[in-house]
Amino acid sequence: MQNRASLLARTGTALLFLGAGLVFLLTMTRSAGPSVPLPAFVYRHRDLWLVIGGGLVAAGMLCLRRSSAGPAEPKSPFERVVLYTREQCHLCDDAKAVLNKYRSELPGIEEVDIDDDPDLVAEFGDWVPVIEIDGKVRFKGRVDEMLFRRLLDGTAKAKKSAQRLEDSTDQ
Repeated sequence: MQNRASLLARTGTALLFLGAGLVFLLTMTRSAGPSVPLPAFVYRHRDLWLVIGGGLVAAGMLCLRRSSAGPAEPKSPFERVVLYTREQCHLCDDAKAVLNKYRSELPGIEEVDIDDDPDLVAEFGDWVPVIEIDGKVRFKGRVDEMLFRRLLDGTAKAKKSAQRLEDSTDQ
């Protein structure tokens, strides 16, 4: 993570100075006339080059901001959430409501209709809805919101602890 932040900082600094230098040169040539020897295409498209210089400055500032921001918090402690469901299932609707309540803390929720796949019908039968999280079936039938919340919080805490442990061993 240190190398990435350092690379972003160096890249941001370079882009910032390059863009600021370009804008400065073009501004000087406009006010003092063409005293700075630049290629003719630069003078013909001065406004375009000013926009490019401004874009380089903005990109440099963005890189510098990201290099000092530190690691981003993961959006979700889970990699994958799959909801196995079927038509005309009131418990499936309840499960969707629970998952939608925590949508901001979850990755995209894949919804699979088991009636489209005979193997899934054989596996889950009347036990829908089924919530599979990171390849492991966590809920079958009724989804208890309190247990789901505990699973979400516990997994997030465990991942943060593991990350802290990994960061401390890297130093």
